Amino acid sequence: MKKIALALSTLLMTACGSQTLPQAPQLRGAAQPNIQRLSTPRATSAQSGLAIALDKVKQVDPSAQLYEIDVWQEATGKSMHYGFLSNNQPDALRVIINAENQQVSLINAPQGSQSQLINRDHWKIDSDAIYARAQQNGLRDTYYLATLWENTWHISGLKQDLYFQMDSQSGAIQLRCLGPYLNNCTDADGSPVQRLDSPGRQQHLQARQSAR
Repeated sequence: MKKIALALSTLLMTACGSQTLPQAPQLRGAAQPNIQRLSTPRATSAQSGLAIALDKVKQVDPSAQLYEIDVWQEATGKSMHYGFLSNNQPDALRVIINAENQQVSLINAPQGSQSQLINRDHWKIDSDAIYARAQQNGLRDTYYLATLWENTWHISGLKQDLYFQMDSQSGAIQLRCLGPYLNNCTDADGSPVQRLDSPGRQQHLQARQSAR
C-alpha cells in the first residue's frame, strides 16, 4: 500500500509541475491609448477663414456667392469680412470673423459698387502674403486694409499714404499710389498713371478713410 500511495503522490506532483499557469497581462507605460486631440484651425487670414464664412452664410442662403473680402488689421485687432451676393436678401450678406476671439457674426450690408465675383480659381496669394509683398515694396504701416475683388488685391496703410493693386495669383504690382490723396500713381512698368476712375480703388480708399 505504501508503494501505491507513493506512486500516486509522485504522479500528482509531476502533473502539477508540468501545468502552465496563465500569465497576468503586463502593463507597459509606453503603450498608452492613441488619443487624437482635434482642434479647429484659427482663422487669421482671408483663406484660413473662408471655410468658416462659407459655412455661416449657407445657413441663411446656400446660393450666396462670394464677391468681396476685407481684412482689417487695426489697433483694436484683426478681422476678416466676407461679402456675399444673396438671392434671398435685398442687401449683400457679410460674415465677420474676429481673429482675436474667433467670434463669427453675419449681418446685412450694402453691396457697394462691386458686382463681379471673386475668381477663386485665380486666387492663390493669401492676405498675409500680400501684406508681406507690400512691405517689400515700401509699406511700413502696422495697420492696413487689404481688399480682394475679382483677380486683384487692394492694400493700403491706414496711416501711411501708400496704396497697391496686386494680382491675386502672382502678387505682381498693377498699380502703386503715393501722396496725401493717393493720386500720384504708377503702373506695373513704373509709368505714371493720370486717369484713375476705378470703382474698386475708390471704394477701397473710402473704406480706408472711414477707419482713420
